[in-house]
Amino acid sequence: MRFISSRGRKKSCIQTLAILALCSVAWVGVVEAQGITPGKWVGGNPSSEDPYFICLNVSDDGQRLTAVGTQCTCDQGTNRNALDIQWQGGTTPGGGRCNQYSYRRADQGDVQIASDGTFVHTFKNFRVNTTVTGKFDPTQGTVSGTAHTINPWVDCKVEWSATPTNPTEPTTPSQRENVEAFVTRFYRFCLNRSPEAAGLKDWTDKLISQTLVGADVAEGFIYSQEFINRRTTDEEYLNILYKAFFDRGPDTVGWNTWLPELKSGGRGRDYVLDGFLGSQEFIKLSQRFGIIPM
Repeated sequence: MRFISSRGRKKSCIQTLAILALCSVAWVGVVEAQGITPGKWVGGNPSSEDPYFICLNVSDDGQRLTAVGTQCTCDQGTNRNALDIQWQGGTTPGGGRCNQYSYRRADQGDVQIASDGTFVHTFKNFRVNTTVTGKFDPTQGTVSGTAHTINPWVDCKVEWSATPTNPTEPTTPSQRENVEAFVTRFYRFCLNRSPEAAGLKDWTDKLISQTLVGADVAEGFIYSQEFINRRTTDEEYLNILYKAFFDRGPDTVGWNTWLPELKSGGRGRDYVLDGFLGSQEFIKLSQRFGIIPM
């Protein structure tokens, strides 16, 4: 996707050794007690009758599955997810075999790991319910569980297991991974698709070199012909801004403030976009991915 912009843009905490030591001991205790290695855990059995691939990302403190950390994805490596599983196991209510199903917990959405090493997360979408459960085994260094999707047409379930990819693998994402994740969000929320390799590389390279800043990228997607061709309504446009720029849905006060600006035909979309770009929430979002906002 070619960059199009409407305008040019300009481009600590000190703790005592005692506190650091106490925090270090607490962290090690949690991880050792649960037998959980921070970082990426993967598993799969693609040649079986019920094939699956699973990827989990364990936080540095060993207490959560988190989207912050090592890349965790089943596809092309452009998304970062706390939990990502694809499987084909089980039968339909009519007795047929299930098609492939996928589940993701992404966008910094954590899944809590209980003190006994178990976790469960359920995703509900209309009449489709998907539940993924798991339990870490402190003696074997494995995690195993089930993934289950059920609705009036399917009842698909698979048993899975995973192990750490590398116990010494660092869990801090590289600068490129962070920047790629930032760019991918705009592809997903603004263009409603995954990034193409060339476009992702181009945006990422320019952000890393600081040829562009976060606001340039945001404008590039919003003013792109591909986005314009979506012909979004004012409500759709505003929802996209909240998701892409703030990483959340709209709040009532903000919605009731911005929507009339769009509906009035006065200052319009450029004015609303500038408001989102200059907000503290967008600045903090950019900084979270290690990017200069404006």
